[in-house]
Amino acid sequence: AGLVVKVKEPQASEWPRLQAGQLLFCFLHLAAEPTLAQALCERGVTAIAFETVSHDGQLPILAPMSAVAGRVAVVQGAALLQHADGAGLLLGGVPGALRGRVVVVGAGQAGGHAAALAAALGAEVIAFDRKPQRLEAMHALGPNVTGLFPYPDRLAAELAQADLVIGAVLLPGARAPHVITRAMVAGMRPGSVLADIAVDQG
Repeated sequence: AGLVVKVKEPQASEWPRLQAGQLLFCFLHLAAEPTLAQALCERGVTAIAFETVSHDGQLPILAPMSAVAGRVAVVQGAALLQHADGAGLLLGGVPGALRGRVVVVGAGQAGGHAAALAAALGAEVIAFDRKPQRLEAMHALGPNVTGLFPYPDRLAAELAQADLVIGAVLLPGARAPHVITRAMVAGMRPGSVLADIAVDQG
């Protein structure tokens, strides 16, 4: 075939089947997969990563997947918080009990959808981002959402009070920056949950 279209990146068992001159179109996340990048170069394949295709400054192929990932992170996180090993709480709270506190790091497509769902469930939401327009969008979600710039001391303080933390920082085509440190994670409460959507970018 001249064109190979798939969703997931080629697995190691598939690499020998790729031919020089072929065009490969799929999610690749090469920043976190240097051996895959090397294999594609050695095979002579022209590869286009879904997650880097842009139009008018947007990522139209990645956007719907990010929306799903952000919402799933909240759903899975909420389920784990209710689990026996978790904090034993409902994100939206009930009369006589506190609401859950959700911290979202990165308020783009994935993080924005995560914040919106957590807020709709009634949780107290703190969303961190570097872009003022994203902080404004988070503030507009409702009175239970606060948008903040990710100063390390403020981030550490919020993580220490969080029930659910969602990492959703993306640099298109690049390795995801390490915003949350090991020390910050160590300072989180027992039973809290950390869901990192950006983990496939390193």
